[in-house]
Amino acid sequence: MSSTSTYSFGGLRLHSAVRVDQLRPCPADAEAWADITLSFETGEPPVHDRISYRWRGRYGLVIGTCGDEWLMTSSLDGAFLISRERRTLRCIAPSAASFDACVDVLIRRVLPRVAILFGASAIHAAALARPEGGVLLLGMSGAGKSTMTASLGHAGWQILSDDISLLWGLEEPLLAPAAQGVCVWPASREGINLPIERCRPMPAYDGKTHFMPDGDPATTPVPLRALVFLNREGSAAPVLERMRDAEALVTASHMLVQLDPGDPALPDWVQGFARLNAAMKVAPSYRLHYPNDFAALAEVEMLLQRALDPQAKNRGDGGLA
Repeated sequence: MSSTSTYSFGGLRLHSAVRVDQLRPCPADAEAWADITLSFETGEPPVHDRISYRWRGRYGLVIGTCGDEWLMTSSLDGAFLISRERRTLRCIAPSAASFDACVDVLIRRVLPRVAILFGASAIHAAALARPEGGVLLLGMSGAGKSTMTASLGHAGWQILSDDISLLWGLEEPLLAPAAQGVCVWPASREGINLPIERCRPMPAYDGKTHFMPDGDPATTPVPLRALVFLNREGSAAPVLERMRDAEALVTASHMLVQLDPGDPALPDWVQGFARLNAAMKVAPSYRLHYPNDFAALAEVEMLLQRALDPQAKNRGDGGLA
């Protein structure tokens, strides 16, 4: 009889008869907002009865229905059937498909949207934590989220997610640990001097690697303490300046992730906007200006540490503007 492994992802508890090393192990006493049975099958992937939305991008993600279930597919590997009662998630791929590529799509694109079904809000951002709490790193593609996340993870911060982060709660928004580690290109791996033994090749990427810091991965949600919007152009030295809440809210709302943008009846964007608005009442927002220089990342880390220090918010020193 095969044993069942239990994993934690973004506030969900996943039960799988197949071992998935890329997921966070779930402690026996861990709390969760939902339990889901995860299965992996080989065979002819199902096709959509109805397509609701196609995302642009390298994942080629499509959402629709197959019978009475949600069906998500990717141009990489894997089809993913989500039951209407939201309690089972079947991952189906051809026998020749790469298991690692299928799991990559599952973790980085499918599971964040499954969490939305249970009330989470998803946002294109990296999330990290220190004992003082969690911080969201936001920015458009090329702003340096992954490089900074890898640098902070290498320096001892807990990486909660590096691409899509998950928020729960309203009065005290919580960041739930999701995808493990961080994906970086060779230039970033070499510039930060990441240990090669902690890096593995990413499936379906040419040269990109997945860095996993030392230590046990976090599984407990942490309070959100700051939102940091990245800008790595036009600054000779790192400067962290306070943003107006209204500007931060509008900017962050464009980064919200929806379960199905083709279904206007789903309330996830409205809920996400409300959650961000609530978050900014308790967590300050900053814009981080910093040079495109790996040597500046150590000073950036000190600035972010001070941003999480309640006393530093009122001092205005050390680069905090």
